[in-house]
Amino acid sequence: MPPHVRRVLGRTALGAVLLTTLAPVPAVPAQRGVAPPSDLPLIERIRQQPDDITGYLALSSLYYMTRRYEDAERFLMGALTLVRKRGAAAPAPAATAFLVSPARAGVDVGTPVKLRDVPADYPPAALDARRGGTVELEITIDERGLVSDARVTHSVAGLDEAALAAVRRWEFLPTIRAGRSLVVSMPAKMTFIPVPILTVPRDTRREVGTGLAAVGRSFQQGAFKDAELVLETLIGAVQRERDEPRADVTRSITTGRTSSDWPLRAGRDLPVPDRRKAVPPVFPETAGDPGGVVTFEFVVSPEGRATNLRVTGATVQVGVGPEGRAPTVRPAAGARPVLEQAAREALGQWEFVPTVLNDQPIPVAMSLTFNFSAARRAVDEVVRVGGEIQEPKKIKDVSPVYPREALAKRQSGLVILEAIISPIGKVTDLRVVRGVSEAFDKAAIAAVRQWEFIPTHVAGIPVAAVMTVTVSFNVR
Repeated sequence: MPPHVRRVLGRTALGAVLLTTLAPVPAVPAQRGVAPPSDLPLIERIRQQPDDITGYLALSSLYYMTRRYEDAERFLMGALTLVRKRGAAAPAPAATAFLVSPARAGVDVGTPVKLRDVPADYPPAALDARRGGTVELEITIDERGLVSDARVTHSVAGLDEAALAAVRRWEFLPTIRAGRSLVVSMPAKMTFIPVPILTVPRDTRREVGTGLAAVGRSFQQGAFKDAELVLETLIGAVQRERDEPRADVTRSITTGRTSSDWPLRAGRDLPVPDRRKAVPPVFPETAGDPGGVVTFEFVVSPEGRATNLRVTGATVQVGVGPEGRAPTVRPAAGARPVLEQAAREALGQWEFVPTVLNDQPIPVAMSLTFNFSAARRAVDEVVRVGGEIQEPKKIKDVSPVYPREALAKRQSGLVILEAIISPIGKVTDLRVVRGVSEAFDKAAIAAVRQWEFIPTHVAGIPVAAVMTVTVSFNVR
């Protein structure tokens, strides 16, 4: 544990518990050339508000994201200590009847969040015979989030046993209602693909983030038993990742891929489908409409049409910052309806060349972003960097101006921004994904707005691209 963390924790009751009950483990060093996000503001929050769980959860998340698993485990244990302390002092919750057992995912309760996804071992005989397909199953998840039972509902010869063996090793966040962890039944699938295909390791950061958010909500609502059950599961997940670290290889070509994620994803598992027809959205002419960004997740059907459209991200411009250079953006509740509708109507008319796998057209999941420019009353299609979509290459770098007050106090931090790079390589839109302070955030935005890039090209044509950039402030 870093010395500054130990010094601050020693001043709090819960921090003392952490220091006395857990053996010290040295912090994992940062990767070469990458500055670690600052943990000092969160440490200070814990010092000032030792009975506020948000500091422990935020610090656990920070350490988990940077793969400092031992430190993440420490602060999850600190959160668990706080939950148990508050739960012991709280009155017992009223008994609540739950009539359905097991509860049905998607009917009685939401779909459980998967923390551990184990792919199936491809049977050699089936792989040699190039036999593939999707095994459909019904699984039962017990109170601890483990798969206690599994049965096949749609069989594929030679693949059923491999699918059953894999799903029995899956792990989920417990499904909790009124302090009671429920048994849940739900459908599952395991797809066997007997051809070479691009694959990437599963990333559980989003699922762990969902669990941490659930802990925070339960704690604020006084549902301490709920929070305790989820924390115990998260601690187990962090311990598992500590003991079974992921490989450094981020992607590889694998023959005989198995996946519980279906449909497969364009840009990750398969090439992005070519377009036969693309209809651009029309900027709404409603007076006073701001600009904005709308991102859709959808499935390209075997017939080549965009289906199952849903909005996964949206911001709307609500003002212009100093000197007209930094638009103010805010999250839109399900997207600003007028912009969402315009994008939805256009995307519904798009046509793609169907993706063929094993001589059969298959559905493919993908995402697409549209940038509505209020200044030009126009809409740009924006691709998201990743998979086959190459990141724009920076050709002009402008360092941020260190905020004077922060420099005097020797404060440091890491600002994460999402930027849209135009087809001519200019930064046209920016939003703060994770900030440090108003001064740091403004300095980072001012610097990145001056960067220039060689734009991303798709099929030889320059296009706008959305990407994540980081700006590090370090006192030397």
